[in-house]
Amino acid sequence: MSLFAKLPGLTLTFILAIISYGIESLPFKPFTVITPEGYVVHPLEAMVIAIVVGLVVGNTILRDKNGSNKLENCNGIINSKKIKAKVAAGVTFSVKSLLPVGIVLMGIKFNILTVFKISADALVLNVLCVVIAYLLTVWICKLLKVDPIMTSLIGIGTAICGGSAIVVAAPIIKADQTQTSIAITIVSMFGLIAIFLYPILGHALGLTQNGFGIWAGTAIQAVPQVVAAGFAFGMVAGEVATIVKMVRILLLAPMVIVVGIKHKDNTTEALHDMEGAVKKVPWHSYFPRFIIVFLVMVVLKTIGVIDWIQNEISLFSFEQVTLFLSEFFMTMAMAGVGLSADLVTMFKTGLKPLIAGFIAAVIMTGFSLIAILLFFNHPLAG
Repeated sequence: MSLFAKLPGLTLTFILAIISYGIESLPFKPFTVITPEGYVVHPLEAMVIAIVVGLVVGNTILRDKNGSNKLENCNGIINSKKIKAKVAAGVTFSVKSLLPVGIVLMGIKFNILTVFKISADALVLNVLCVVIAYLLTVWICKLLKVDPIMTSLIGIGTAICGGSAIVVAAPIIKADQTQTSIAITIVSMFGLIAIFLYPILGHALGLTQNGFGIWAGTAIQAVPQVVAAGFAFGMVAGEVATIVKMVRILLLAPMVIVVGIKHKDNTTEALHDMEGAVKKVPWHSYFPRFIIVFLVMVVLKTIGVIDWIQNEISLFSFEQVTLFLSEFFMTMAMAGVGLSADLVTMFKTGLKPLIAGFIAAVIMTGFSLIAILLFFNHPLAG
């Protein structure tokens, strides 16, 4: 699709991002707070404000009552195509493409040792959370007599990365469009709630920036939701949450293989084409390629290439401009998240899968939180 076709939606997310920054800076509480030390702070991040603004606009002004009911994945967020067709392409592009670009650009501020330290801290917890989340969801779904395919979709969506994981697993286990749509809706709904609930709980429980970042990265489903919740708590928490989440996404490939083995009859059929030849599954289907580009940016920072570029460019701060673009692109993406989330569709999902997803999400949140409070709730060194 051409850039011209995406321009209306991109313009809309750009405007909503500007509005969100304006709201963030409003000179009164809760948008502007003066600390006892005399510092002026803005507790509500523009990224989270952008989601709220997007939700309001997308579900009122831009809601297309005659739009298609077919759901599609939008980087872990459902897009019911209920927003007007003129802006749909650009809004989807903002979520699918600008968010990864923002994350990649954020890598410019990290030393590789910092990334490895955060990743090492979270790896064991990530693995435990993934395994427990999946097994727990399967057990709950079995008790509620949810069908096996729906069970696996909700399980892998809860355990790894929301709708993105569901979309990867769906063709492997021969899930139909209805099953895929319901699973994406359920997982997206609880992730959307987590964006607003987690920061409140984090502050109430006295979590550090590092502790909250690891909690959000291990327990919240989709990448946009993790980014939004993390940065809603604080800048460091957002950065930590993003890195932890990317480590978790790397577990998608082995998890899909496990789910495929469980549904081996469906998997064998799905992996062959009409002539019986085995289909090749692209490696990037299992985890986003932007993770590798992010690590490249981290390496460039570590070995001094970014500093060399800054020395060559004396007119402006290369690093500050890059980090501003990173934050702004992610804010545009968050506006897209709000615009893409159809609240009406979310609340029309099947009751049993909804209950199963809710119980699994609550227990998963609690398990991860207890581990954070016991082992990870300390300031990030360095």
